[in-house]
Order: sequence, then structure tokens, then C-alpha cells
Amino acid sequence: MKRSLFKLVFAAVIVAGIIPMTGLAQGYRHCHSNNINRREDYQRYRIREGIRSGELTRGEASRLIDEQRRIERYEYRARRDGGGLDYCERQRLDRMLDRSSRDIYFQKHDRQDRYRRWYW
Repeated sequence: MKRSLFKLVFAAVIVAGIIPMTGLAQGYRHCHSNNINRREDYQRYRIREGIRSGELTRGEASRLIDEQRRIERYEYRARRDGGGLDYCERQRLDRMLDRSSRDIYFQKHDRQDRYRRWYW
């Protein structure tokens, strides 16, 4: 009786230790894709804020939105072709997002405003 109870408790402890480890292994991949999606969402938010505040002209906003669409299309194609993103695709996507973030910053902080009045 004691021996079978001990085996049952031992098996429960082993299973309780293995289950969280498998969740961590799967969660690591999910964490990266969530990070990419979070970056894309934040960049779209920054563009919307620039449009609302007038820091972005119509042309600048249009170019930045097109750049975001190109990134989203690349991500879609990369995920579609074979079960997720491999290392090289993730690196390229990160570089594209870095460049896009830099472009958003420069366009928002140049001296062109949508509502600026030019007095000669």
C-alpha cells in the first residue's frame, strides 16, 4: 500500500515538473511573434498620433503606412510558406521594423507640419 502510494506521488511530481518545461519551450516561439506584432501595433499607433497631432504631412503619413503594409505582407508570406519564421526571416523582419521605426521618428521630428503656416 505504501509502495504504490509512493509510486503515485513520485509520478505526480515528475509530471508536475515536466509540464511547465514544455510550456516554456512552446512559449518562447510565441513570445517572439508576439513581440513582432507588438512592435507593428506600436508603430501604427505612432503614425496615427503623428497624423492627429499634425507632425506628419499627408505624403509622409502615406509613405509610412505603405512601409508598414510592406512589412506586414513580408511577415505574412514568411509565415505562410513553412510553419512560422526561421532565424533569417526573423532577423530581416527585425531590421525592417528598426528602419521603419527610424523613419517614423525622422518624419515626425522634421520641420514639416501639416498645419504650419508659411509667412514670407
